[in-house]
Amino acid sequence: MEKSKKVIVCSLFLTFGGISTAVAEEVVQRENENKGELKSSPHHWSLTTGLYSDYLFRGLSFAKHGQFYGSIDYSHDSGLYAGFGYGTVHKDAVYGNTYETDYYVGWRKEITPDFALTGEIFNFTYPQGYTFNGQNSDVVELILKADYKGLNVKYYRALTDWFGYNTASLGTTEYRGKLVGHGDSKGTNYIDINYTDKIPNTDTNYHLHIGRQVVENYSVADYVDMSVGISRSFEFAGSKGWNTGLSYIHSNTKKGWYVDASGDDLDKSRFFFYVRHTF
Repeated sequence: MEKSKKVIVCSLFLTFGGISTAVAEEVVQRENENKGELKSSPHHWSLTTGLYSDYLFRGLSFAKHGQFYGSIDYSHDSGLYAGFGYGTVHKDAVYGNTYETDYYVGWRKEITPDFALTGEIFNFTYPQGYTFNGQNSDVVELILKADYKGLNVKYYRALTDWFGYNTASLGTTEYRGKLVGHGDSKGTNYIDINYTDKIPNTDTNYHLHIGRQVVENYSVADYVDMSVGISRSFEFAGSKGWNTGLSYIHSNTKKGWYVDASGDDLDKSRFFFYVRHTF
């Protein structure tokens, strides 16, 4: 949004450059008294906590002083999964809100050992209730995913207004002398293409990402973001489930549109670092 508004939208950061915080699976075994055998449970739970140098939403910065994010996830052998997440955000970037809660449910179907399809509903909310010019900031998205070996493609589509973008909140806002748009922003979409593979002769992965954000009826907010990064899993003090990563992020938003309440640009190219642990 332009600097006179000093507000900005925010969404869930699951990853840098499209590398998602995965739903880890823990196999819990129980005794089968009838057969005298151990049988794996179809139900799996995991808890992930992480510290991040920023909250990066599709290339934009929403926690310039760092972020904590944690999630609890359930998955079933049938492919059904659901989860809840909590993350800190910077108040200048999210209308005064300082944290976000996320609810999601989906189903993943493995077509072949190398190819899988996923459908998901994702709802990110701001319980503190700060709004964008009186319009609700919460958003519900439909997400469709396809995975083939190291290639991952995702399509996101907003089922509600996009963080309060509509005529009531932006009807009189101008950018470079022209009204920015009119109507609601349902149908806002984002396409996300990622590729991951191992660096030869190492235990380190490299990640490539490009994404395209299109905001329905408000093209001033459209942009492309890109990133390149590396990540590695490791053990710490005998504890498994640790992962760390470093990436470089770039986006090409319209100058002066994506700024926070203090007037800082949120689309600067930057390095991003994280460390997280899955239990």
